[in-house]
Amino acid sequence: MFLNRQPQPHISLVLQSHQGKVRLNNEDRLAFQSYITNEQNPRHVLLAVLSDGVGGNRAGEVAAQIGVDTIIDIFEKIKALDDPADTLKEVIISANIEILKASAVKPEYSGMGATCICALIIERKLYLGSLGDSRAYLLRGRTIRQLNFDHTWLEEAGGEYIHGTKSIGRDHPLAHVLSRYLGSSHPALVDTRLRPEVRPFQVNLSPVASLALMKDDQIILCSDGLTDMLTDREINKAVHGKDLQDDIQRLILLALEKGGHDNVSVILMRVPY
Repeated sequence: MFLNRQPQPHISLVLQSHQGKVRLNNEDRLAFQSYITNEQNPRHVLLAVLSDGVGGNRAGEVAAQIGVDTIIDIFEKIKALDDPADTLKEVIISANIEILKASAVKPEYSGMGATCICALIIERKLYLGSLGDSRAYLLRGRTIRQLNFDHTWLEEAGGEYIHGTKSIGRDHPLAHVLSRYLGSSHPALVDTRLRPEVRPFQVNLSPVASLALMKDDQIILCSDGLTDMLTDREINKAVHGKDLQDDIQRLILLALEKGGHDNVSVILMRVPY
């Protein structure tokens, strides 16, 4: 085997999910697994996955669970990590195929879908793969930056801000309509780009970007149940960086206090060295 499971990740990590105040069940699924490569110079690897069942579709929680399980299962069968971004594309496309297969077998699963955000950290280099509107953030010092793109009508229409001026808001009725997601019958166009705004954070300006992490950097993966309730500034203010468990609970509680109209899920990571 190329990847050997490790009991503890080399990146500090906590994860938590809450069904919220309105939803009857939790359609979010999240998981992580740590590895060491079977090479002459072994590398530490962490894969973290968050999937949010698409609201309004049948069996969103089933799609999210299939997505998370398939991504980890296929990733563990890889034979090399020569191109980590391509590997993320491969495993997420496989998850999409498995969801479509399940949808075809059971009528009650027809049309099910889910978002997906994957963080692959090899030693201290971060790669992302995503479909949908679940997000990844980098907190460095007291600065927060969204790393990935939202695959929504709002993002494609110009986003919340154009040249620094507020334009279309997240309360627009079409704001959350997804253009990409797991379970789509269209080709799964997995997005491995990082936003141009994070270039000052030493992003390699290659067609597929990676991010060199630094000591005490924090990465957040989250569902829109968090970002619909809290602004980026509020998220940044809530994460103190002293105790990850306290910070993740603070984020969840703040989202619930602001309304908690959706499932709220967070994976919080910190580079310890």
